[in-house]
Amino acid sequence: MRIQHNIMAMNAYRNYTNNTSALSSNLEKLSSGYKINRAGDDAAGLAISEKMRAQITGLDAAQKNVKDGISLVKTAEGAMQEVQDMLNRMVYLANQSANGTYDNDVDRANLQKEVDSLRSEIDRIADSANFNGIQLLDGSLSDGSVKAAYQKLDAAGIKGLLLPEAAGGTAGVAGTNTLLEADSKTNQLPTFSVDLDGMSHVVDTPGTDTFTLEVGGQTVNATGDVQNLAKGDKLDAKALAALYDGSTVTLDGVAYTAKVEGSKIVFTADKAADKDINAHYDVSFEGVTGNTVAATAAVYTTGALTQTATTGGQAATVTIEYTDADGKTQQKDVTFNSGTSAADTFNALKTAIEADADLKDLFTVGGSDTAGMTLTAKTAGADAPAVTNITVKTPGGDTVAIAAGNAVDGADAYTTGTSGTINVGTVNVVATKAGAKDQLANTVLDLAGKMTDGTQVTLGDTTYTFAVGKDSVFAGAENVIDLTHLTGEEADFDELAASKLTEAAKDNGIFSVGHKAGDGGKISLQQLQAAKDSTDMTTMDKLASYIGVSTVDAAKGDPIMGTGLTLQIGDTSDAWNQLKVSVEDMHCAALGIANVDISTQDGAAEAVNVIKEAINSVSMTRGTLGATQNRLEHTQNNLSVMEENITDAESTIRDTDVAEEMMSYTKNNILIQSAQAMLAQANQVPQGVLQLLQ
Repeated sequence: MRIQHNIMAMNAYRNYTNNTSALSSNLEKLSSGYKINRAGDDAAGLAISEKMRAQITGLDAAQKNVKDGISLVKTAEGAMQEVQDMLNRMVYLANQSANGTYDNDVDRANLQKEVDSLRSEIDRIADSANFNGIQLLDGSLSDGSVKAAYQKLDAAGIKGLLLPEAAGGTAGVAGTNTLLEADSKTNQLPTFSVDLDGMSHVVDTPGTDTFTLEVGGQTVNATGDVQNLAKGDKLDAKALAALYDGSTVTLDGVAYTAKVEGSKIVFTADKAADKDINAHYDVSFEGVTGNTVAATAAVYTTGALTQTATTGGQAATVTIEYTDADGKTQQKDVTFNSGTSAADTFNALKTAIEADADLKDLFTVGGSDTAGMTLTAKTAGADAPAVTNITVKTPGGDTVAIAAGNAVDGADAYTTGTSGTINVGTVNVVATKAGAKDQLANTVLDLAGKMTDGTQVTLGDTTYTFAVGKDSVFAGAENVIDLTHLTGEEADFDELAASKLTEAAKDNGIFSVGHKAGDGGKISLQQLQAAKDSTDMTTMDKLASYIGVSTVDAAKGDPIMGTGLTLQIGDTSDAWNQLKVSVEDMHCAALGIANVDISTQDGAAEAVNVIKEAINSVSMTRGTLGATQNRLEHTQNNLSVMEENITDAESTIRDTDVAEEMMSYTKNNILIQSAQAMLAQANQVPQGVLQLLQ
């Protein structure tokens, strides 16, 4: 037996220590809920778990990002809904103004006021719509587009850039002067029209009412008359115009014959002009001054009243049919006793009607048994009560009868004579002498000093944008004139810029664009023959309407390149976990409606198509946002499922299985108690040595 080393106690102690450590681990896992609390528990499991935790955190943040993105898209799309509602209202107004029943000076002016107001509100929404301070509709979210404030030259400014108009002659070398379009074929027969839209006439004295139409101080005699009309008959603008079908007038030696087209009296020369004509004639139309005609009451007159017997005192009933003030048909039965003569019976019926509670306040009764009974409405006017029929319902013992009668309708008060204001105060007649050659418009546009960075030049149907300087944000613009290799300070810059513009505009559909070396910033514009039928450049204003120049307004801020908005919709920075949202500019200028003018009938007709194109543009942007929103909703669902599954996987690796751990805890707890007991026993064994020493 050995005293120095108690191997049994050491063994019991070692097992006790191991069991205590195992029990401590069991308690730690049960109290924390994790089976991996440190790298020593499971180094590989810990590494996998931490990567999964990072992914779960990223997915959770991505879901919030997606929700914010959906909110942003909804905000932008909601603002565009209001823009589209206003555009639809503008289409309605344009269609309304395009109708020929409106007066340019009054009606269309008021319609234009509403259009102007709607345009201002569209621009306000484009400027103010934002999400968390991020502008949504101002163009800054339009990927690849440039947001810039522009100053656009008006018609007078454009004409100031053109060479003066030629005094006469035919087109020579393109660009030597401004010559306007002329077409001898269409101008051989001078023509003008007088529109009586808005005029009307109510006949005052049949056969004597007259009208006076004067053009350029010459009276145009009517070919029709109002002989067959009755007092109060009304003639609208078309009927008045029809009175002049075939009328003639001679102005400055040119004889014209009228042909009526609706409310218009179109005067066309009887033969081709033998000289150039550019005349202006004052127009006036006057009729008679009428009178006010009082309103009349409706009257119903029956035929004669008769009876076959004269007993008297026999009850009889008549039915009176009438329309009330609301236009509804009513019936009223009136009972009376016959007299010993037709005259007495008539008086008895008259008394009964006058005593009836419903009829006495509506009608005045008159007449006689032989002439018939009259029932006259006490209120005058077309909509006042009126008797329509009287019939005998019960003839009684004396067999009372009333012959069929007739009704005269009531009429409202009216004023006779001519009313309204003629739509045309002056007519212009422009014609080219017969035999003159066709002439295309051509001019010179001087852009010196105008071709700066961002300047937009519109030639016919195309707009060109200048990009000047290496840092220009306009380098990616549509139809760009790329001058990024220049600074704009070069001595020959205008020459180079005009040359590049000419090169870029070689396929322009309206003008043939040219530039001559040494002309600096001047370019020549020649109307294309192919565009002659679709364009009108017969006046300086019309020619200038096909040209536009807009320069960047630096005072309102530097141009900004739109980059769109990038949403982080995943847990990594990879491109597939990012979504770019692009929203087009909703300003009126960007939609092409900044210059919509419905104050004229032609302008209103043109505006309809322009506004519909703007509606289509807004619809396309809304459709793109709708598709983006649907994608984001699916993305959110996918992120939610991914987070759930990865969380489940991470839980499997790291979370404590309580049932398994409790089983281990129970085992280790018992082993500790057993090891404690055995250690105590092992410690008693060396004491047996004392017995040997006795």
